[in-house]
Amino acid sequence: MSPIRICVVCGERKEKARMFRIASNFLIDPEQTFIGRGAYLCKIENCVQKITGKTTFSRSLHKSPTKDEFKYLTQRVLKVMNGQD
Repeated sequence: MSPIRICVVCGERKEKARMFRIASNFLIDPEQTFIGRGAYLCKIENCVQKITGKTTFSRSLHKSPTKDEFKYLTQRVLKVMNGQD
């Protein structure tokens, strides 16, 4: 059983393998091996769409992304979820 993580959007607890890890440079960490802080996000479109309104995401990473960084991150996560990347 993999470790349990909490989604920064909905607060649901899931196995880490069932979540996206977003690294502190606002990139998806598919292997979950990037060094530094990270935030976990459900692999559910609803959570991905709501990430921009959550201060828990910024608090988890100890930095606030710009609107452009949020937009880029949301687009990248949705592409990965839809198998386009």
